[in-house]
This record gives sequence, structure tokens and C-alpha cells, in this order.
Amino acid sequence: ERVREMCDKLLANPVIEDYHVEVVE
Repeated sequence: ERVREMCDKLLANPVIEDYHVEVVE
């Protein structure tokens, strides 16, 4: 459930999502 909450927050914050993508790569 916690992972799902994090995903929801990332989707709600495009800036954080982009940052997350950079970290993954």
C-alpha cells in the first residue's frame, strides 16, 4: 500500500516524477 501511495504522489507531482525518472536512470 505504501508503494501505491508513493506512486499516487508522484503522479500528482510531475516535477517529482521527472526527478524520480532521472534518479532511476
